[in-house]
Amino acid sequence: EVRYADGQRWVRHYAPVDPDTPAHTTVPLTSRGVYLITGGTGGLGRIFAEHLARTYQARLVLTGRSPANDAIEAQLHSLRAHGADAQYVQADVAQAQDCERLRDHILSTHGAINGILHAAGITRDAYVLKKDRAQIQAVLAPKVYGTLHLDRAFQDQPLDVFVLFSSIAAVWGNAGQADYAYGNRFMDSVADVREQLRARGQRHGKTVSIHWPLWAEGGMQVDAATQALLSTTLGMRPLSTPEGLAAFTRSLTAAHSQYGVLAGEGERIRGVLAGSGGKQETVVENNASGAGGESIEKIQKEIIREIAIVSKIDAKEVDPDEDLSVYGFDSISMTELANNISKKYAIELSPATLFG
Repeated sequence: EVRYADGQRWVRHYAPVDPDTPAHTTVPLTSRGVYLITGGTGGLGRIFAEHLARTYQARLVLTGRSPANDAIEAQLHSLRAHGADAQYVQADVAQAQDCERLRDHILSTHGAINGILHAAGITRDAYVLKKDRAQIQAVLAPKVYGTLHLDRAFQDQPLDVFVLFSSIAAVWGNAGQADYAYGNRFMDSVADVREQLRARGQRHGKTVSIHWPLWAEGGMQVDAATQALLSTTLGMRPLSTPEGLAAFTRSLTAAHSQYGVLAGEGERIRGVLAGSGGKQETVVENNASGAGGESIEKIQKEIIREIAIVSKIDAKEVDPDEDLSVYGFDSISMTELANNISKKYAIELSPATLFG
């Protein structure tokens, strides 16, 4: 992730890919193909189940940890209306025996399987200092164990695709989601290894890990303050469903095993990408004045005032040397504070900068 060579620091980063570059192969999705979608009744699971039903009249096996209910039955009915064969199997892919049971069920019912979309995932947002083992294990279970168990259970099957739903948090991180970022980064590494195994004839099917951003519909949702921060600092906006489906199709025909999908102001995003990695040189300047030549003391008072406004406490109670968590800041209020400071000084400030 970080490498020091010849006195210089290098880090992993995104490199822009031209979406108009010709595809290497045809899309490896089959009409009436059999596809397993983990987390199939969640936000993204529903979107991709409908896409496969509409476009390929696929035979779908959706999984989730919850027992079947009226909402799930309504979803299955909708998928069948598109000509698909859809069923729901309650299973926890973080459990090896459940993955083996899924495999046996699919093979006995359909005789084969064409692909897996691993979309299962949960979040338990909190700063690392406030997380306990149970929270971390809950977040890692579907990403780490689920990925490994699915790979092992279906390693002998002639799959066409094995798609892992990762997140841009895997590369950029995210305040309050250290475990989620780790779990998704693990999936990325599995995609790399699985492609190496495929090249040696030990696995089947194109493996790709897609780093999804926020979606306008479905997927992980965030508060308005976080969306505003993404727009202000990165020029990003939530991904539309047609854009997401197009990126999904594109990832199946391209050469790499990992892709990030970003929507918004293209030039600004490319600028962020260009400055986010590769060789980095650090320049430290000691200056007694801040933005616009204002004194550090004045800026400190103004920031304390912003802290007081967001936390709804008296500015006199704010100690500039104290950690903000003492004043009740969480990921949402930290993002709001970063937004306010960014607007006030016309800068691009990440919430991560405010950690003590």
